[in-house]
Amino acid sequence: IMNRVNAVKKFSELIGGEQCIVGWIEAPFAEICCLFGLINILLECRKSNWVEILKGLIKRILPMQKEFAKLQIEAESYGYHLNSDEEFTKELIKGLIINEDRYGYQACPCRLASGNKSQDLDIICPCDYRDPDLNEYDACYCALYVTKNILDGNKELTSIPERRTEDLNNNKINKKEFSEKKLTLSKPIWRCKVCGYLCARDNPPEICPICKVKKERFEKFLT
Repeated sequence: IMNRVNAVKKFSELIGGEQCIVGWIEAPFAEICCLFGLINILLECRKSNWVEILKGLIKRILPMQKEFAKLQIEAESYGYHLNSDEEFTKELIKGLIINEDRYGYQACPCRLASGNKSQDLDIICPCDYRDPDLNEYDACYCALYVTKNILDGNKELTSIPERRTEDLNNNKINKKEFSEKKLTLSKPIWRCKVCGYLCARDNPPEICPICKVKKERFEKFLT
């Protein structure tokens, strides 16, 4: 990378800003070769309109590249880790982007979304079940997020049982138990359904201070 940076500096010194530098598309180009096949891309390059074709293909994969970089930064910032298998991880991210285009929100690509956001809040990535799965199995249901045990090779990825139905039923029971108890609170208690953060206030916070999901992922825990 430093060789390329130094080359650009030298180019700028010699040309003096009179010419633009065309390039720096190695990563997107490599990505479309992986997705569509190197031979197929080379065949496309033989066509008269190859420039427009490649631009169109690169435009299709750029959102995935950006989302991948964004998730990497956010995950590490908040103490989480993405699966180190980049090809596998990008396939999951592609599923998130497809679901966002289809439904308007990034529903879990490993689950069947209903298309109704209010019904699917628990499976919007990061889903409500990520942290319990990480604690118990060292990976989330999709294996998009993994623990350091997985990254360091101390534990192998295994299939993870779906806890969504069980948790939904348990939540209904817990809410019923709490509703039967008479409690006097000055403010309602709000709970982040992703990380479990609790706070007492009139309305949920705009963003969870722990896992950074939006206020729609909070539920009224106690009133």
